[in-house]
Formats: sequence, C-alpha cells, structure tokens
Amino acid sequence: MKYLRTAIFLFVATVSVAQTCKFSVSGTNMTLLNDCVVSAPITIPDGFTLNGNNHLISAPDSGSGLFKPGIITNGGAVANVKNLIIETIPKGICNSHATTNAIWFSSTSGSITGKYSAQHRRLELCGRE
Repeated sequence: MKYLRTAIFLFVATVSVAQTCKFSVSGTNMTLLNDCVVSAPITIPDGFTLNGNNHLISAPDSGSGLFKPGIITNGGAVANVKNLIIETIPKGICNSHATTNAIWFSSTSGSITGKYSAQHRRLELCGRE
C-alpha cells in the first residue's frame, strides 16, 4: 500500500506542474497572469489573442517530443501572440542541432507583436546518465 500512495503523489505533482499557467479570458483575449512552466503545448483557440503580459513561459522537454510542433500553437485559422517571453529547454543529443519551436502557426493568419522573446537553452546529458 505504501507504494501505491507514492505513485499517486507523483501523479498529482506532475499534474500540478502542467497547470501552473493561469490565464484571464475576456472576449477573444487570453492574458497570462504569471510566469509558469508547461509540460504540454498551449493552443490558442481560433480567433484569440494570447497576451503574455510580459511573463515567461518555460518549457523543459524531456527529449520525447512533447512540444512538437511548438510550445504555442494555433487551434484555428486566426491566432495572435503579443508581449510574451518563452524559454525552451530541450534535452539535447550530444552535438545535435535540434531545437524546439517556441511558436508554431500552421495554416493560420495572425501576428506576433509587442515585446516577444524566445530564449533557447540546451540541457546536455552526455556521459552523465
């Protein structure tokens, strides 16, 4: 029974990390209220604007492709992003040039405006596993 409790606790901890981004939604605007860490892509609904409110979204990737095609994606024909800082932290393969896309818009119109920054860091674990 002790092992079952441990497994449930670990699952709850994982879910809470995935839900650290808090948004305020008004009309077609979703405004980020805090710096946060994500474990899955954030999809902007069709016709919406994601206002990052100058907050940071950190996206540590375990190397399993969690953020394919990107950390921020579109869910329809129109999407916009403004005032957002994204930090991608891909787990790299030694000497690899692979990167994680911060924003991936596919078959969409819209814009990326205001203060926008994508910071890419690499987590190398060569010979440390």
